[in-house]
Amino acid sequence: TTQWKITGLKELGQLLEDLPMELRRGVVRRALRKAASLVEADAKRRVPILKPRLVKGRAQLDPRRTPGTLLNAIRVGGAFAPTGGQEVIVKVGVRRLTKKAVAAFKAGSGKAGALNPDDPFYARFVEYGTSKTPVQAFMRPALESQGFAVVERFRDEFKRGMDETAKKLFLHKGRVASGA
Repeated sequence: TTQWKITGLKELGQLLEDLPMELRRGVVRRALRKAASLVEADAKRRVPILKPRLVKGRAQLDPRRTPGTLLNAIRVGGAFAPTGGQEVIVKVGVRRLTKKAVAAFKAGSGKAGALNPDDPFYARFVEYGTSKTPVQAFMRPALESQGFAVVERFRDEFKRGMDETAKKLFLHKGRVASGA
């Protein structure tokens, strides 16, 4: 897993101190998710799509896989604070099927969950390769190519979110003051 940690944003922390915790987290979460969407979009452009292979001169799709499964599974994960503290994490990756979806497949087909053509469990084999298949990385290059753009998008979205929050607080305080 490739991760980036952005440090040195002391001014940002001081600015956030003036806001209630929920407002701070909301602004940061939205900005992180929007910034991470750049990596998501780039990974979706890079991910290999299953193509038919020639078997005895005829093009055939692997019946165990559905074309576009990896593409459709690339998502920005929820932004959260793992310890309830100041740190907020957002993840971009391939979302696996839920346990409920795996159980439904098993119950409906009578087959093992690994045979589900819509399960993107094999994403790591594509990203890192195996002894029999070449590396076809799509997540790591997306993160590497979008790194600076992510920081810029975060900055812009954070500023926009802070401006919107400040306007709402000002309007709310203005109404309360005028109604008193």
